[in-house]
Amino acid sequence: LDADFSSLVHVIVSMIYMMFIIYSMVKEVNVWYGMGRKYLYRFWSYVEWGIIASSWVAVSVFVWRDIELKRIGRLFREHHGYVWMNLQWATHMDNLLTLVLGFCCFFATIKLLRFSRYTR
Repeated sequence: LDADFSSLVHVIVSMIYMMFIIYSMVKEVNVWYGMGRKYLYRFWSYVEWGIIASSWVAVSVFVWRDIELKRIGRLFREHHGYVWMNLQWATHMDNLLTLVLGFCCFFATIKLLRFSRYTR
């Protein structure tokens, strides 16, 4: 798997997703401003902010992991594979990304269940 933004399609889809997340943030802030304290008593507001937060964390961990993988690749090329490399940090970043994407999918599934209650 290629971990960087080498494909134009990957970059475009990532930008569309982040524009959607920014739109969701602006929408939720406006709803919060309009509802005041009542906003904090709604269950669905926490689901929305869970999706927003996990998406931003996933993007930052993805970029951090990409930087780490490029550093490891550079070390491997410079020393022709004869240098000791600690891959524990890269593995930790990969596991963290998997965990955060799992939270994002969990919150999105909860939101999908909310949408599906109106249709049979």
